[in-house]
Amino acid sequence: MAEKIIWSEAANADLEEIYFFLEDASPLYAQNWLNEVLDKVDLLESFPEMGRMIFEKEISFIREILVGHYRVVYSYLNGQITILKIKHTASPLGRI
Repeated sequence: MAEKIIWSEAANADLEEIYFFLEDASPLYAQNWLNEVLDKVDLLESFPEMGRMIFEKEISFIREILVGHYRVVYSYLNGQITILKIKHTASPLGRI
């Protein structure tokens, strides 16, 4: 079982930016998306390797879970989970 989940500053900024973007179109959709992100991230505490490895990086401890059209990228190393970033699936991942 993993220790508590840490959110990087970049991931927090991504979460906020995406939420407000979605909220402009539909407040209900934005809230549902946020709830799903938080629920899936909470599951990582019990199932830290539930996400798939990211094909662009080919590093076993960098993984992602999908929520709608967004990738929640995290690392799982030495029992620690860190949410690294959230990106739209159509966007390149870039540097982590």
